[in-house]
Amino acid sequence: MRNFFVAVPIALLAIGGSTACATKKFVRTSVGEVNEKVDSQGRALEAALKALAAFDANSHGPHDLKVRAALVASAAQALWQFVVQREACGLRDSGAMMRMYGVPAEVRDRMGVFPPGRP
Repeated sequence: MRNFFVAVPIALLAIGGSTACATKKFVRTSVGEVNEKVDSQGRALEAALKALAAFDANSHGPHDLKVRAALVASAAQALWQFVVQREACGLRDSGAMMRMYGVPAEVRDRMGVFPPGRP
């Protein structure tokens, strides 16, 4: 009976060891996918901020206000998605990230605000 109590934990350890390898592979794959997602969200934010800056450098007159508002909304949406993705990864300091990316206060203030008619 005593041998049974020793053999069962050893067998479970052997079985658990094999599943641990599968788990490690899953985690490595998942981490790689999350890194790619965060990276793509960062690139989307950079592109939106660059488009807004280019527009501001070349804007002409009040008829451009609607276009600029759309660019600000787009940048704010990209920022919101990036912040959410980073927070899901445990990166909670969004203030430092916003300073690093040079996010204007106007974009930061619109983060998470959806246009009318959109959930």
